[in-house]
Amino acid sequence: MIKRIKSISHGLLEDKRLKKEKEKDYIAGASPITLIKQVLQPNGQWDDFLPPDEYQRQYDFDSMSCVSFSLNNVLEILYKRLFAAQPNFSDRFLAKMSGTTKYGNSLWNVVEAARKKGEVNEIDWPWTPSIDTFEEYFASIPQGIINLGLGWALKNQINYEWADVTDKEKIMEALKYSPLQVTVGFNAVDENGYYFDSRENKIYVHAVSCYGYQLGRYWKIFDHYDQIRKKARWDYQFGHALSVSLFKNKLNIPMKFVKLQNSSDVFLLNEKNMTASPIFSAVDYIALSGGDNTFLQVETIEPEELAKYKLIKKLFCFQR
Repeated sequence: MIKRIKSISHGLLEDKRLKKEKEKDYIAGASPITLIKQVLQPNGQWDDFLPPDEYQRQYDFDSMSCVSFSLNNVLEILYKRLFAAQPNFSDRFLAKMSGTTKYGNSLWNVVEAARKKGEVNEIDWPWTPSIDTFEEYFASIPQGIINLGLGWALKNQINYEWADVTDKEKIMEALKYSPLQVTVGFNAVDENGYYFDSRENKIYVHAVSCYGYQLGRYWKIFDHYDQIRKKARWDYQFGHALSVSLFKNKLNIPMKFVKLQNSSDVFLLNEKNMTASPIFSAVDYIALSGGDNTFLQVETIEPEELAKYKLIKKLFCFQR
């Protein structure tokens, strides 16, 4: 017997980029990323690396941050598999840094924010019972916390590709490399307890993580509502599937922290692209370097020396 369920938006928005911009996206199996990433789970199953349950609706309101929650779940699973440590990234931080609104966000916006602006731990920017309104959830983030995220981005490289959702073999192949962030629009549950969309024209309203499958029967779904672990029917076609890879960077970037002669102004110099970014303290620099001050160089320079660099208004700019 089929059980009908209400299908409402949980915070997934359409990617508004132009067609010519989307054409530059990497496709799994046919991109430079495919050549450098490695098979991590040959059987495509990630059950042993699932993070603790978390909910995008708490304290009497829905954060509409399903895209941030699902991407962070993918990254947490990957991180545990690669580095034998269980992180808990702040979904609230990623949602804010990616420009999520009360209507939600797109997959591309959020993964680009994670790639460029990084991650912070839940303990650094938490969601606590006292944060019980949408406005408080998306409050402005202090610069020091933003710096922690930038430091994480320096030390960790996120790459991503889009898997072909029309081909189950390609989805299974993509699952050998990482769990997948997928979009769904469930509105029914069949007699086996498997979720699907009974509508002729599929509607995608939610982003979740796919962490494996039972061949010919169902896809394993990790969600962030009451029933965290779900099973999607084998014949269900996802709207999109994002495959993510994660690498550790070596902090060998030619940068130094300087103070102007006879002035309180301080800057972070990037000698690779000859840019200077205003900064507030050496503590901020250490945060930017991911807590590693090995490359910290502090010196006083004349204004004429600073003039050789292009001044950037942003606190920090790094070009990969």
